[in-house]
Amino acid sequence: MLDLTRIVVTSPIPIHPYLSRDASVAVKIMGNGEVWGKTPFVDGDPLVGKWELESKLSSFEIDQLLTIVVVVKKKGREKEFVISTIGILDLMLQVIHEPKETYTFSTSNYSIDFTITCSITLPGYNSASAHGDIEEEDSPLPSRDDLESIYATTTALSDQNTRAKALSALGKAYRQLFSETHWKKDLETAISLSDEAVRLTSPHDPQAAERLSVLTGALEDSLKQYDNIGAIEIAIEHLQTALGTTADDENRSKLLQELSIQFHRRFVRLDTIEDLNQAISFMREALSFCPLRHEDRPHHFHVLGNVLKDRLKRSGTIKDLDESIMHLHEAVRLASDENEDKPSYLSSLGNALGNRFELLSRVTDIDDAIASQQRAVELTADGDTRKPSWLSNLGISFETRFGRFGNLQDIEKITYIYTTLGNVLRERYNRQGILADLEEAVSSQSKGVEFTLDGHSDMPSRLNNLASALKDRFKRLGHIEDLEDAISSQRKAAELAPNGHPDKAQILNNLGAFYRTRFERFKTATDADSAVFAYRQAIELLPAGDPREASWLYNLGMAILSRSDSSRLNVLEEAISLMRKAAKQIPDGHPQAATIFEGLAFSLDCRFDHFNIQVDLDEAISNYSTAIRFTLADHPSLPFRLNHLANALYLRFLKIGKDEDMEISLSHHRKAVELVPQTDPGGTKLLCDLAKTLVHNFERSDSQEDIKDVWEALSAISIATALPMGPPTLRLQAARQWATMAQSYDKGGTMTALKHAIDLLPRIAWLGLSLSDQHTLLAEFGDIVRDAVGVAILYGEYEIAIEWAEQGRSIVWQNLLGLRSPVDELRISHSGLADRLQNISRKIESPQSLNDISEETNVVPTEDVAQRSSQLAIEWENTIEEIRKIPKFASFLEAKSFSELAPVSHEGPVVVLNVQRSRCDALILTSDEIKQHMHVPLVHFTSELSESLFVDMKKLLSVAGVRARGNRKSQRVKSSTSNSEKFEKILGELWIRVVKPVIDCLGYPVNLENPPRIWWCTSGFLSFLPIHAAGLYKTGGVGDKVTDYVVSSYTPTLTAILDQHQPVIPRDFRILTVAQPKTPYASPLPNTEDEVNRIEHLAGNISLEKLTGEGATKDCVLQAMKRSHWVHLACHGQQDISDPMKSGLLLHDKMLELSELVQHSFPNSDFAFLSACQTGMGDEKVAEESAHLAAGMFLAGFRGVIATMWSINDADAPQVAEDVYRRMLEGGKPRRKEAAYALHEAVKNLRESGADYISWVPFIHFGR
Repeated sequence: MLDLTRIVVTSPIPIHPYLSRDASVAVKIMGNGEVWGKTPFVDGDPLVGKWELESKLSSFEIDQLLTIVVVVKKKGREKEFVISTIGILDLMLQVIHEPKETYTFSTSNYSIDFTITCSITLPGYNSASAHGDIEEEDSPLPSRDDLESIYATTTALSDQNTRAKALSALGKAYRQLFSETHWKKDLETAISLSDEAVRLTSPHDPQAAERLSVLTGALEDSLKQYDNIGAIEIAIEHLQTALGTTADDENRSKLLQELSIQFHRRFVRLDTIEDLNQAISFMREALSFCPLRHEDRPHHFHVLGNVLKDRLKRSGTIKDLDESIMHLHEAVRLASDENEDKPSYLSSLGNALGNRFELLSRVTDIDDAIASQQRAVELTADGDTRKPSWLSNLGISFETRFGRFGNLQDIEKITYIYTTLGNVLRERYNRQGILADLEEAVSSQSKGVEFTLDGHSDMPSRLNNLASALKDRFKRLGHIEDLEDAISSQRKAAELAPNGHPDKAQILNNLGAFYRTRFERFKTATDADSAVFAYRQAIELLPAGDPREASWLYNLGMAILSRSDSSRLNVLEEAISLMRKAAKQIPDGHPQAATIFEGLAFSLDCRFDHFNIQVDLDEAISNYSTAIRFTLADHPSLPFRLNHLANALYLRFLKIGKDEDMEISLSHHRKAVELVPQTDPGGTKLLCDLAKTLVHNFERSDSQEDIKDVWEALSAISIATALPMGPPTLRLQAARQWATMAQSYDKGGTMTALKHAIDLLPRIAWLGLSLSDQHTLLAEFGDIVRDAVGVAILYGEYEIAIEWAEQGRSIVWQNLLGLRSPVDELRISHSGLADRLQNISRKIESPQSLNDISEETNVVPTEDVAQRSSQLAIEWENTIEEIRKIPKFASFLEAKSFSELAPVSHEGPVVVLNVQRSRCDALILTSDEIKQHMHVPLVHFTSELSESLFVDMKKLLSVAGVRARGNRKSQRVKSSTSNSEKFEKILGELWIRVVKPVIDCLGYPVNLENPPRIWWCTSGFLSFLPIHAAGLYKTGGVGDKVTDYVVSSYTPTLTAILDQHQPVIPRDFRILTVAQPKTPYASPLPNTEDEVNRIEHLAGNISLEKLTGEGATKDCVLQAMKRSHWVHLACHGQQDISDPMKSGLLLHDKMLELSELVQHSFPNSDFAFLSACQTGMGDEKVAEESAHLAAGMFLAGFRGVIATMWSINDADAPQVAEDVYRRMLEGGKPRRKEAAYALHEAVKNLRESGADYISWVPFIHFGR
């Protein structure tokens, strides 16, 4: 798009006779013989030779063949004469190269001279807005397509100088684009184009210096952003070339200074002393060419002083420091106070003097250092980005003097400076969002607290400042320790502040906000109660008429609604009363008025949800409307408040069926979606709510004419799912909603929706959360993987079904196995990329909720929120793309394809069992190259039956006493006849309905002597049922149980058993045994000692380390595990039902929890025997997650694990262990891959010895 406005054509006096009278002038845009745009003809003033064309001239396309044409027409004649032309490229180059308000072009034709002035607008180069006197929004940056089109034009230019001019302008444009997009390719293009421009430019060209400046600016960006050492090399090459052709002293001085800076930068990165010496030499020479009164001279002295100071660090020569101080003194002396760089000179001088004090202990040096740094602070305006640095330097100097002389007056100054610095940095962080500012703010506030004397009246306020900075960092990075430290500091501030303290009320209000923040994270009832208590205290301390009361009443009301008893009528009534009081107090036009009326509406909405009182819903609608009325048109909350109102109207429609409510609801939903940018993370929910309402609107009408609502709904929900910047949890909910809608209205879209859902699951359990939090979030979406796999099977997409089953299984483990290691490796070689990726993840996942009203009322405009969210999404994609360009990380964060998973069956079939509400299936992966997978519909098995069998099993185990605490039983518990019959029923159902159809499909015959291997990968409640023991034990014979055909193993994922070959036995092979016969805090297990003694006997000459009783502490066991290849743990185990990651093994001094176990890596790990209890049972809420100790051992590196599904008998364990190790250590050689066969035989022996089901069924094998 090209716009020309305020066009004026002038011709010099005396005017050409042809134009002297009756001449009208117009301007056209022409291309390929066609007129693309034209102004009307206007009559000019021949006395002054001026024609003013008020019309705007526009072209929607930019083409290198376009020309601007001036035409003249005489009155009474139709013929037009072209008297002047200007190529479009000339216009574009001027606009790109130097954006300004008006442009002037001189041209001539037919002996007539013309000057054309006009304003020109190109995308991203609004000349009119380049000047502060015109109030209009900046036009958007040009797209890459625009710039590439202009570049294509420049390649056709034959004139070298014109081409150089164009390339430099384009380089500048690409650098500007990079500053917005942060896309590395844009910066690389800027450098490439600018470099070519410089090479094409003659050294004597007046524009040579400017073009070199454009290049060095882009190179500096590359150095700062990507630490690109090559940028320094390019800059040095061009600067040395320019220096060799420059005779002018002033230009030589500038080039020499720039060369000094580049050599110094190279020294900083390569630590080559020759570069540092060269930098000093160039800077001395620069000074020699700089005129005595030249404005650059102070800066030259400053650069030379700093470079000499750096050489001191390498040489230790005090002479360098003395000379550095001399030059810095000269920089300060020559610079006037109006010189904006003088504070920098003063601060550098102060630092150098401080360095000399450290070396020589001259008191005058530290005093002078402080004086210089104080003057730097005084000369720097508030809001100047450099001021925090000056304050920091000043604080360090005061700290140094206090440390040497102990002057208490310095303590006061130190605390004041660090507190002030912390506040300035936090304020700048809130404006600009730079993480380094926030980190330094926390550090400064911490120092301010550290140096404040006990009992000082300012201690509460300084603790409050520290807590606020810590909370900001928690919100940014999600580190829970920051929130804990914030609460601790705030509580201390509240305790120290006496009732008359001017800040006590504010401190208590902030404490309430911190408690509520922690409640939003963990939903702990005590935090909600603590928030309410703190808010109440804060309000009680407020004086009558305090303007903060309304906002604080809102905060208290929201906290009350967060409490566990918020469904009680009296609690809801108190919250509503507080909100009414707040709404009554808040004046119209107050910045928080809309938020408070929204809070009142929300509280009424809550009471309606619980008690279905119609008047509450009506009043909620009224207050949502008021909140909207008080909301500015460009406020970022407006779309969300419209959405709240729309949802309330939708609820009223459902209750009373008033068509008008549905129509207005849809209108508000559509308006909300229209207002919120697609780049806003909250847009996901708005689109979902719109889709829900549209579908309901269609379903309530009998007319197919409203089918358009369905298509609009499908469009909205698909956009919501695909929004890259939307919170993953909301996007996954949208994907689920889309899949459900597509099943009814667009079956072809179902697979697409489900693919989005599966791809989002790893983003739900992102690594920034604790493992427990990851499991909690995944529990909300536990069935979506099984649903997706079921749909894929329904459509015959078996390979996709297998890929999805793998992608959606054990996500927490796969995050740690498949993502943690690459990130750790990435951090070794590309730490910046690793940190950037994790920081972006945390920011994208920031929760959207109604927050407390803070004292900071600055609102970020909607377009800024959208831009920041969009930039996050772009940064995420660009970072992933950048990582995948590294050869070692080409498939980073990509799920495995079926072809990559297929080799998992090289030692035997792997069976993926999927249990879904509408169907149950088995997918078998085989080593057959022709038929790599087989599908077995489990037509006689249902999701309801699997749950029923699971419930029966839980009851049965509970009655048997092997589920209460999961402790290894010291004596065998004999099952009753009724329990045995129930067990036989469960095992029989599993055989007939699940296992036998799989065996039949495989065509396996009975094989009691040398049965083949099979691996089970389960889902849903099947993950807690003994598939390996299925069979008809009471009525059946040989061939009626799974053990007659195969040796069973389990695997949490297919990936877990990929690429596992028989290991080479190292010379230092070692077995570790751990026994706890008398755990101080658990019942005795006397047979554990006998158990490990039997293993020691079988080990023979193999190195074995034995830890027993008091020697088996947690730390000792962990260290021994790292030295060992096989590990046998004979002790109590405990399954924590409420938090499976707290399950663990009971060692002598404390429990080794699963959450801690997975944090360790065991480099020699190969095989583990967990002779404890429930080490192979997970959490039913996240069945696919395998949240148990056996899976934890996989994560820690063990390739094979023997575990138990419930408590085992202390008397049985030694014999089972002996039978297992006898086979695994046969011939004196350890063979891990015999573990499954060995356990198969050992359990068979136990079963045939007369043991009941409770005793022999729990033993299971995982892995290879």
